[in-house]
Formats: sequence, structure tokens, C-alpha cells
Amino acid sequence: MIKPFLILQAVVALGGPNRSAAPSLQTARDRDPLIGAFRDSLAKSDPDQLRVLERTLMAAAKRERSNPAIHLRLGLLALRLGDASDAASEFKWTTQLAPLWGLAWFGLGHAELLMGETVDTSRAGRQALLAKDAWARASQAFSRALAVDPGQIVLLDELVEQRLLIDRRAPAEVVRDGIRRAAAARGRSAAVVLGLGRTERALGDSAAAVAAFEAAATLPGGRALGTFEAARLRLTRGEKPGLEQYLEAAGFDDSMAVALVRRDLGWIATGAELERFDRVTGADRARFVGEFWAHRDRNDLRQTGERIREHYRRLAVADRLFTNKDDQRMAVMVRHGEPTSRASARLPGVPSNESWRYSRGEGDLVVHFASGADSTYFRIVGSLFDVAGDTGSPAGDDRLGGDIADQLLRSRAQLSPFYQAAASGRRDQLGPFRAREREVGQASRNLALTTDRFPLRFERDLAVRVQWLALGAQSAGPRADVVLAIPSFAELDSSGLIRLRIVVWDSTGGPVRAVDTVLMAGAQSGDGAGFLRGHLAIGLPGGRYSARAAVEVGSRGAVVTRDDLIVAAEGSDHLGDLALGSSRNRSSIQILGLGERIEVDPWGLYRRSDSLVVAGLVAVAGTVSVQPEVQVRSVRSDGKVERWRGWPDLGRLKPMSMAAGVGRVSLALPLRKLKAGVYELGLEVGLGSGRSLRRVAQFVVADDEK
Repeated sequence: MIKPFLILQAVVALGGPNRSAAPSLQTARDRDPLIGAFRDSLAKSDPDQLRVLERTLMAAAKRERSNPAIHLRLGLLALRLGDASDAASEFKWTTQLAPLWGLAWFGLGHAELLMGETVDTSRAGRQALLAKDAWARASQAFSRALAVDPGQIVLLDELVEQRLLIDRRAPAEVVRDGIRRAAAARGRSAAVVLGLGRTERALGDSAAAVAAFEAAATLPGGRALGTFEAARLRLTRGEKPGLEQYLEAAGFDDSMAVALVRRDLGWIATGAELERFDRVTGADRARFVGEFWAHRDRNDLRQTGERIREHYRRLAVADRLFTNKDDQRMAVMVRHGEPTSRASARLPGVPSNESWRYSRGEGDLVVHFASGADSTYFRIVGSLFDVAGDTGSPAGDDRLGGDIADQLLRSRAQLSPFYQAAASGRRDQLGPFRAREREVGQASRNLALTTDRFPLRFERDLAVRVQWLALGAQSAGPRADVVLAIPSFAELDSSGLIRLRIVVWDSTGGPVRAVDTVLMAGAQSGDGAGFLRGHLAIGLPGGRYSARAAVEVGSRGAVVTRDDLIVAAEGSDHLGDLALGSSRNRSSIQILGLGERIEVDPWGLYRRSDSLVVAGLVAVAGTVSVQPEVQVRSVRSDGKVERWRGWPDLGRLKPMSMAAGVGRVSLALPLRKLKAGVYELGLEVGLGSGRSLRRVAQFVVADDEK
């Protein structure tokens, strides 16, 4: 039985059976306030109910043949029942009675589009011509719909999206052609031109889409959205000018444009960042957005604009891959990009699942996903074994069957050595592995959803040693020295050019220096055992810093970090970093210290027959007698900590008298009494009255070559 509200809706909308006259053409453009509810009710009703409604409306149409509201409803009903020919007749009649009703023209175009789709266009002759004619009429009707009511662009957008969702590109292009006609007409609306841009973008013609968006930006009411959409698409295409255009759009106080900017930032922004975004307006908002992306560029050692272009590229890829925007795979992909590798398993009783691994210098990031009842929605789980709904204990004595656990492990064996070792291990080792795996998985889950990265990628790793040295006050002011060495076995090209990217952050996390330069490094020695060497001095005020550097030679590269870089503040007691070196080492480089030059060896490998040259700069606030003391201890591979001991055969060093300012401690320490291995050197400088300064540096001792 038909739902009562449908009958009531039909009768009320038509004005009842005793309606005296049809609406005149002068009032025909007025919107029908109930037509939206009528369309919604059609989608929720079954065919039997719709047939009853059809008979009711047909009876009303016989009484009031010139009432366009009746024919409009009959057309919508015919579309719902799949009768495109009847729908076209009813809509055509409606456009004749009410030529300014945009929905009638849209309905006519939709019906003609369906008729063209039902014809077998693969056959030559009359059938193909029928389809072509129907689609030509559809395109014209869509254009008329927009001419009389630009608001119909919303329905046309939906129609294009529906056709592309079922892989029907040709009908979508018919709709696009209709929008193009309307967008080219005089007096065109910004809403229509924006819709054309969206349609061109959906069909893959990004150049035409950019042109449409920029055209919309010149029309009344379209500047903010047109500028933003054009900028976003340019950024997706990787175009550098898109950033300037994007920041311009971010400065418009247009509610829709602001909402779109916020939505795009929301994929990776923290809650605090979004709160700040909501507090600023106009030029301040544009400035905030620029700083938001510049901060991420600096964090990943990227040039300005790289991170935002990558963000929109990722969004475009994720939009194509995931239909459900709440799918957490989409969130992770936008934050971290495509995974280095991925794996899945199809097992009886186990939901669809995936595992992604991101290869990172600081350790792999591995995240696991499992689907629920909705196959388009995957959520992150804290452990590989949770993909089967396992909630048992981490010891392995739970309800997840052993066979399924083994199969899950084998399916992830190629993901990383961590899982490969577990898959090939003994069954009695599974409990401890699962406890560790769950711990790592929970940490990875949190990182995947709270951080975002665009790390530098290199074709091959570069064997390089980088040493950061904040030696102390220099003649040119406080600074940090970056020295590096690359061995000849790295198979480098002969150019001797090293690209060095550096970012330094202060204790609050704000970037204070960013450098992207090319060094003409020292040449390798002719015997093939030498090093390519480089040095760069960076001026920094006194303070505590963290730093990251990327070293690139050709297609090879490496990223190194330091988290405890301390530059001495003027007028304080301070012992700078220790410079270790030896003039006998081919990897050593000379940097300007206080007085004579200092040998620094970033490779840090010395022969037992060599002497280790140690230099440190001491800053003192007043005149003091400085007492140096040197200690050493072995760094054991088993993790045990050795006790500090005095340097062999060194004895007590003589005290040094220092006036207020900067002095230098310079020592030559023989290595013959140390066995081959890794060591830590501790230099402590006593300042009297129980005060002392201490620094530690690591080095490696090797046996002499025979």
C-alpha cells in the first residue's frame, strides 16, 4: 500500500483537484517548495507504491493538462521507474508550459541522456545516429537549464559524478558539453563556470579545468572560489606558481573558500594549528597558511612549496583510490604518501586487510588495516593479529587459531625482516614476538595518525659521515661547523660537487636557519683510499639547537641529525664540542679555530700507530686556572657500560691560566695502548671552586694495515 504522505504531497503540491487555473508564464519561474521533498520520497518508495502514485498523477493531469507542476512530477516519476521516453515527453511538455523552470530542462536533458545510453552505439547506422541525436538534445537541454537557473549546476555535478562512478565517460562528456555551452554564453554565472571547472577536472582535463576556474575568478561572486580551485589544481599538477595563487585565495574572507582551505589543512594539521587558523582573518590567515607549509618544508629539508604540492598530489591519488573519505587508509596516505611496500592476506573468516610499511632512516613505520561490515572502510588496528578481530592476550594463548596466525605471518614475511624472522621462527617463540609486535604496532598507529612526513628519497644510500661542531666563540661570532667525509668506495662521480641541505631548529621547535647549497669538495686521493671532504660554517646565536642535514652526490644521498647542538652564549662558562682529528688521516679537514687551524676527521677512524689530536675551545667569564683531565672508556657491543679510566701513559696535565674570554685546549693523545674497537673520550676542564665543564666524543681505533 502506498505511503499516505506521498498522496498528500502530490495533492497539496498540485493545489488539489479543484484548482481553478494553471500558473501563468509570468509566475512560472517561481520555485515549487515541495518538489525537493517529492524527489526524495521517490527514491525511498518501492515500484508498487510508485505505480499507485503514477495513476493518481495521471488522473490529475487529465483534469489539468496545462499544469506544469503535474507534468514535472510525472517526469520525475518516470525517471525513477526507468521509463526515459515517457520522462522526456513529460519534461518537454513542462518546458513548453514553464520555460523558465530549470529543473524541467534538467529533467529533459537527463531523460534524453538515458535514451542515448540505452541505444547500442557500437552498431553502425540508424541506432548510432539515434544515440547521437538524443545526446545532442540532452546537451542542449542541460545548457538551457543553466541559462534559466544556474543553481541546476549542483544536479549536473552529481550526474557527472554518478556516470564516472560506473565508468560511463561518454555520457559524462555530454553533460560537460552542455555546461560548456552555458559557460560560454553572455551573462554567464560564476557558479556555472566553477561547475565547468569541476567537471573538466573530474574528466581528467586539468588544463581546461584551470582555465575555467581562472575565468570564474573574473566574474562577480567567483573570485575567491575560482582562485582557490585554480591554485589547488595547479599545486596538484606540481606547478610552482600555484603556491602564490593559493596564498592569495587563503587571504579572502569568503566563507566557502575558507572552509575549503581549512578542510584541506585538516588532513594533517594539529588541533592547535586549526584553532589558530580559526582565529585569524584576511592577510593574517594567508600568512599563517604560508608558515604552516613552510614549517613542513623545513622539517623535511625541502624547498619552499614542495610540501604543499606533494599534499595535493597525495589528495588526488587518495581520492582516486578510496571512495570512502573516512577510510583511514586515505588519512595515512595523505599524511605519509604511498607506502614503500604493502601486503595483504585472503583467509577464511578473516576480514579484508592490508599492511603498509614506510621505510625511514629512524626506523620503519608499519601500519595494519582491517575492514568491517562496510568494505569501503578500513580502520587502523594496533597489531597484525587484530585484523582477525583478535582480542586475546599478547602471550599468544588466545582465541586466534594457530593456523590463521601462521598464515598471517607468512603473508607479511616480505613486508620487513621483522615479520620474516617471525614467520620462519619456532612456534614457541610466537608469544614474545606478539608482545613486541603489538607494542611496535601501537606506537606506529599513533605516529601514522598524528604525524606527517615528506622525507627526501634517494636512488641509493650514500656512505657519508657528518660531524656537527659548535666549538665556541669565533672571530666572526658564534657558529656551528659542519664537516663531512665520503669514502672513495662510494663510487662517486668526478664532479666533486656535494649538495648540502641543512635546517637548524631552536629549543622551541622553530626553524632558525635553512641552507641549501653546493660544496666544491676536496678531491679524492689518487690511490683510491681517500675521501671526498666538505666543510660549511653556519652562524648561530648562543642557544640549544637540533639540526638535520641531507648530503647528496648524484643519485646517492643520506640524512643525518643532531639533537643536542649547543652554541655558547657570550659571557658564560662553556666548553665547546671536541674536534678530533689527525693530519695522517685522509678524511681529515682543517677548519679555522682560535689561532692555528684545527684538524677534524668526521670519519672518526684512527690507527693504533697514530696520535689522536683533540682540540676544544673554552669560554670563561673571568680569569681562572683551567685544569684539563682526559678519560677514556670502551663502548661494548653487548650494551654493558665500561668504567671511565685515565688515558694510558698520559699522566696529569698542566693547568692553564685563562683570562676572561676564549681559550683553547689542544692535546695529542697516543693510541698505541688502546685495542681495536669503539671508544668514548671524555675531556673535563676544571675551573676551580668545584666548577667544571665536560664534553664527550666518540672515535674508532683500528689495527695498523699490514
